[in-house]
This record gives sequence, C-alpha cells and structure tokens, in this order.
Amino acid sequence: MRSNTNKMQELTERQAEIMDRLIRGVDKKAIARMLGISYRTLINHLVVVRLKLEASNMNQASAIYASRIMLHHLARMGEDPRTQIKYGGRDKEK
Repeated sequence: MRSNTNKMQELTERQAEIMDRLIRGVDKKAIARMLGISYRTLINHLVVVRLKLEASNMNQASAIYASRIMLHHLARMGEDPRTQIKYGGRDKEK
C-alpha cells in the first residue's frame, strides 16, 4: 500500500491548486471562476483527488491534504512535527 506522502506527489499541479484553495475555504464555484474552468470540471478534479487520497469523502480528503501540506512545510523547516507541542503559543519539547 502506498503512503499518503506518495499520494500527494501523484496529484497534478491543477489538483493541488484546487485543493490549496479549497482548504483555505474558497467556495467551489469561485475556485472554478478563478481557474477559468467549468464547475463540472472542478467537480471532476475533486472526485479524482478523493480517489487518489483514498478518502471516503471530500472532508476526509481535505483533512489528509491539509495534514500532508503541514508536514511537508515542517520537514522543509527541518522540524520534526512529532516532537513539537504548542502550549499557549510557545513550543515545548515532549
């Protein structure tokens, strides 16, 4: 079975662009207008993303995508997300 990290790499640039906007709360119809595609085409992209991420629904796909983006950014900053816990705005080691 493939890991979710590998699945993220399988998303096309367009699919990632759509998901980036979706997880930021942009309305689907607005996303379609921004990208110059039809609403139906946007929905087709989202169906493929959901299948690629092996999510049962778009809420789960969005959560998987958002968590992978966060882990990717932390890894790029050289931080291990497993050792960081937030306490009142300050990071403390476990």
